[in-house]
Amino acid sequence: RLVFTVMDDDVVGGGSPIGSTSRRLSELFPATNFDDPLTAVKEEVISRMKQGEKVDFNDTEGLLKSIAQVWDGSMKLTSKPRKKDKNGQIAAAAAAGAMVAGPAGAAVGGILGSLYEGEPRGRVDVQVKYMPIPELPLKREKYKVKGGLEGVMWATLYENQVERVKKNLPEGAADPHLGGSDLEFCCFVTHDVTGCSCAIYRSLEKKMIAVSFRGTCELVDLVTDASIIQDTWVKGEDMNDKDAAKIHVGFRNSLESISRKLKELVLASVSPGDDISDYDLIVTGHSLGGALSTLFTADIGEFGIDAGRGLPQLEPSEPWWISLASNFFEKEE
Repeated sequence: RLVFTVMDDDVVGGGSPIGSTSRRLSELFPATNFDDPLTAVKEEVISRMKQGEKVDFNDTEGLLKSIAQVWDGSMKLTSKPRKKDKNGQIAAAAAAGAMVAGPAGAAVGGILGSLYEGEPRGRVDVQVKYMPIPELPLKREKYKVKGGLEGVMWATLYENQVERVKKNLPEGAADPHLGGSDLEFCCFVTHDVTGCSCAIYRSLEKKMIAVSFRGTCELVDLVTDASIIQDTWVKGEDMNDKDAAKIHVGFRNSLESISRKLKELVLASVSPGDDISDYDLIVTGHSLGGALSTLFTADIGEFGIDAGRGLPQLEPSEPWWISLASNFFEKEE
């Protein structure tokens, strides 16, 4: 996706997000109009030489830029941060409600005023120069099931079971593999300090993404398990508020350490041109992993896959791509 966030340049601080918008790259950029970039560069060089231009054959970057394409367009802002201070808005709504239906109207108006966020306004005019990448045949390596018991060949046992099931299936039936015939391992996410770890798998055939959290198996996991004091589920809420949801602080801190990166990777696991809403998401785990998978599911089930933060918080989410960008452009000391 191409993502833009419009920032209010604060006098002090890094600025505050006003609104953001995003579009699939496949929607914006047409397919490449050449199959072989080298052939396109060759044709460009010949064309320029025929026009009497001097061509520097050692300028590889310049030659590639000569076949770059440009997209111009306008993108409407589609989202914005939640308002922090709604006191004026609530008071105005309550006053309007009181004029219509007295005290009851004021109460209803106040509630509606507290919920209303308003529509994002504004557009971003964009010009993007890009280098089309021709589509090439891609062979994916199918994931082989593994297990934690030494000497037990889980992959062989699983495939043997699948073959037995296939014999009893009618002709034309769907592939009986739980993860489709193209199940692949995408990545493993872990945190050096908390030890929180999970793996991401996907099947493009079945449009399924699976997130599997590791259970207790290291000393650091015992520290996580034993941290039984409670904290608020939504960071920033008052612990003394009886209506605020409370949570095992060890589990929360552990999941918080990888949650944002995990969401970014889940969003990136879909096939080009697909949307995460097209996929089934399976979240699982054993022991400690069961607790972490439950919390991760509670977060994305209520708030969606918000990759602009870790776990739920009162502070507005940051643009989800910021941590990705910092990884690429961070300078080594």
